[in-house]
Amino acid sequence: MKKRRIINFMILSLGLLLFLMSISSSINVNIYLFVNSIPLLGKLINMIYDSMIKPWWNRLTMKSLFIIVLMLVSFLINYLIIILIDNYKIKRNRRIADRKTKAHMVISLDDIIIKDEEKEKEVIR
Repeated sequence: MKKRRIINFMILSLGLLLFLMSISSSINVNIYLFVNSIPLLGKLINMIYDSMIKPWWNRLTMKSLFIIVLMLVSFLINYLIIILIDNYKIKRNRRIADRKTKAHMVISLDDIIIKDEEKEKEVIR
């Protein structure tokens, strides 16, 4: 009976850890998920408190597992959003860099053409 209580407490603690990691990633990216996950934290803390006080047969393990799965999914969604935003920023920066190098190449080609024309004028003189 004590082993089951310890295992359930560890599962709930893992869910709390995942929730905190989800909050840390969502503060920068997605406030909406952060606000929606606050009630889940209250439910999780309530379940941890219940698991410490009530006997093991009164605990709803399916409910706790469901909340842990929800937190894991929100955690993964947050990191997918972070990855997508980073990829977009990288691609945008590459496009900007390509434009700058193309503009530099055009300027340098114009300089070369002007210098070639000046050499031709000097040769003709």
